[in-house]
Amino acid sequence: MKTNYLFTIILFFALSAAAQNTSNVEIDLSCQKFIGDVSSLDRTKYFSIHDIANGT
Repeated sequence: MKTNYLFTIILFFALSAAAQNTSNVEIDLSCQKFIGDVSSLDRTKYFSIHDIANGT
């Protein structure tokens, strides 16, 4: 009985903390970012792990 009561209290505080930690994200599609003079993502450099492994 004590374990069930303790679990309920911990769950309540965990859910209360999760509900308070919300974030708002705004995306501005009119803004273009640069690193040096590069403004596009080299997908072959960063996403090659997702290649199909059937050899084609």
